[in-house]
Order: sequence, then structure tokens, then C-alpha cells
Amino acid sequence: MLDIYSAITDRIIEALEQGTIPWHKPWIGGNSGCISYSTGRPYSLLNHILLGGKTGEYITFKQAALTGGHIRKGEKSKMVVFWKPYEKVDEETGEITKHFYLRYYSVFHLDQVEGINPRWAVSVRHATDLEPDATADAIIQDYQDRAGITLRITESDRAYYQPSTDTVVVPRLSQYQCQGEFYSTLFHELTHSTGHYSRLDRISDVAAFGSHEYSKEELCAELGAAFLVNHCGLESESSFRNSAGYIQGWLKALKNDKHLIVSAAGAAERAVNLILNRKEGDPDVRDPE
Repeated sequence: MLDIYSAITDRIIEALEQGTIPWHKPWIGGNSGCISYSTGRPYSLLNHILLGGKTGEYITFKQAALTGGHIRKGEKSKMVVFWKPYEKVDEETGEITKHFYLRYYSVFHLDQVEGINPRWAVSVRHATDLEPDATADAIIQDYQDRAGITLRITESDRAYYQPSTDTVVVPRLSQYQCQGEFYSTLFHELTHSTGHYSRLDRISDVAAFGSHEYSKEELCAELGAAFLVNHCGLESESSFRNSAGYIQGWLKALKNDKHLIVSAAGAAERAVNLILNRKEGDPDVRDPE
């Protein structure tokens, strides 16, 4: 039986070792990204990673056949995962609790399929370099007002979140080479701020560089930033701020813990929900068929 956690981790490690950061793609905004052919809904953040960030519609073998199309000979599928719910009854109290376990299925991008056209219109909003983005700024201001964090955008050569003072500091927009890089940096640090004890209580004060805790938090912040940049429709082709030290720290942690990427992606989803003021819901339990 396939160990889904190991399979997910192996795919991410392979991409990292090849110098690719699979969740940091120049995704476009609107009804875009990696979406389901059957529903038009975007896949979860973890599934965007597994699909390599290749935008467009994805379909299962069965769906293609039912729709009158067929997969081209020699094409290979990719894995996507979902959480399957089940109920557990306490034998002593009779209390029923809801749990989830990870399942997977295989999908093909529509460019691997003949006889089927895309179903869903894609809305694209191109960003203009070095100008403030109204959509992103509104999200940032709303989160800042609700969370009460201190945000300092100032002449600086550092970007960081300081939990002790609940402060985010980033350089000014004018210091960046492109708009997407600025917002990616800012969203990265804002994602860190969601881990404050007064919010999601995720950040460890003793996490050392390269440690398991540090790597998980950095993965969470990078994933959150990538999702928010995508959500705002910002092209971020040059927002590859990740140092070799970070990547090596991630690789070591990933190799030592097959659950890390799944856990980090889940933490990033919760962080994004908080920043966007979305209500927490169940994990992705969408039926692939």
C-alpha cells in the first residue's frame, strides 16, 4: 500500500534537489492556478505543490472518458490528495468525533487530453512593477487592523517578524526590483505573524536555524506568501528570495520527517485563512469524481 506521506515528501525533495522551489511559481490571479475540471474550484495549497504550480484544469482518467475525451498515449498522471472524513465512536461515552485520513487520486492536465476543451474562464490581472497594489494593500490593512500588529515599511536591508514586539519590518517598495518581490516578502513576514501566541500559537521561541521547528515555520511562511501573491493576481517571476541555507535546512528536515510538508501546508492554509479573514472549515474533502 502506498505511503502517501512518503510519496509527497519524495516528490518535494526531488524538486528541491534539482534547484526548483515547486510552490514558488508565477501563478496568475483570479479563477486560475491549478483547478478541477469537474468543479472549477482551485486545488488546495498542497495540491498546487504536487502539481508543480502548472496552471490550468486537471481531470481524472474516469472523468475524461465520461466526458468523451481520452488521455494521450504515454502521458503520465500526477498525484493530488484529499482528506477523507470518518466518524469514531467512544466505546465508553458514546461520543462521536469527526476525523480525517489522507487519500490520493491521479489527474492529468488538459494539455495531456484529447477531445476536451477547458470549461472555466480564467481571469488574469497583470501587475505593474513598482506601483502599490490596491488588492494586496487592502488585505494587508484589514489584517493589520484586526490583528493589531505593528507594520513598519522603511528604508532597511532586512525583512523580519519580531514576536516579542509583534512587529513586521520590510524594506520599502522602491528598494525592490519588482512589485511581486515586495509583496512576496511582506506576505512571508505576515504569515510568520499569524503564529503569534495570541493568534495561531505556532512559533517556537527556541527554534534554531536549520532545526525541524525552524524549517517547518519557514516552509509555512513561504507557502503562505506564494498563496497570497497568487490570490492577489501578482506576477512574481523574480520573487525567489530563498537562500541556499534555507533550502538545505528544508531538505534535511524533509528527509527526517515525511509528515513535514503536509503539516507545513496545513499550517500555511490556516495562516492564509486568518490573513484573509476566512472562517476555518474542514480540510479539503472534495470528491475527485
